[in-house]
Parts: sequence; structure tokens; C-alpha cells
Amino acid sequence: MRKKTPINLLFFLSISVFFILVLTMIVAVAIVYLLMNFGILKDLSELNMLKSFILLTVISTIIGTILTTLIGNQILNPFRILNIAMKKLAAGDFTVRIDLTTKIASYEFDELTTSFNLMAEQLGSVEMLRSDFINNFSHEFKTPIVSVKGF
Repeated sequence: MRKKTPINLLFFLSISVFFILVLTMIVAVAIVYLLMNFGILKDLSELNMLKSFILLTVISTIIGTILTTLIGNQILNPFRILNIAMKKLAAGDFTVRIDLTTKIASYEFDELTTSFNLMAEQLGSVEMLRSDFINNFSHEFKTPIVSVKGF
């Protein structure tokens, strides 16, 4: 059994947010630098500094939103898979199993996968026992009634 490392997911999320912020600022500064080199931003007076700051903020917001959406989809995909499997399980499909092997935070997802699959297996066993019990009980109950009717 692997050593417990409960901070893997938290660490990955923190690194992802930091990466998005750094990458956003690098791209935004590079765009402003290119605008200055092409002569679009010539004079760095107070008015142009304000325009540059507003432009940098807008560019950073757009790039950050796009990066967050792309990376967020990768992070949330295992949870979407789990949600779909849980809905199938709730609908009575006890054969559903999941495999959340990912490149990130594998310990948490391994534990979640193992627990979910064990739960589905146990619920399937309980359902089978319940249906067997009902079948046996109805058979055992009908047999004396048929015998009494025969007399």
C-alpha cells in the first residue's frame, strides 16, 4: 500500500493557479512589449501608461480566463466521470465501475476509485441477496398455500 499523501490534490491545484497567473502575465507583458516595438504604444506619458495598464489588464483577464477554462476542464474531468457513475449506480446499475487514473494527484483518485468500486460491488451483492431472499420467501410461502388449497 502506498504512503498516504493527502496534499497531492491541493498541491497540484495551487501549482496550477500559480502557473496560470505567471503564464498570463508573461504573455500579457510580451504583447505590450510587441505593441511598443511596433510603434502602437509610442509615448509613455501618463495617458499612455494608463492605456497600457488597461490594455495589460484586459489581455491578462482574457488569457487567464482561457487558461483557467482549459486547465479547469482537465482537473474537473475525473469528477464528471464519478458523477455520471454515481447517477448510474443510483439508477440501479450495480455493474458500473470507474477508473480515474490521471497524471495528477493519483493517490486521491486511486482511493476514490477503489472506494467507489468497492461500494458498487457491495451494493450489487446486497441487491442480489435481496432478490434471492424475495424469490425464496415467495416460493416457500406459496408451497404451503398450494398444499392447503389441494386438500
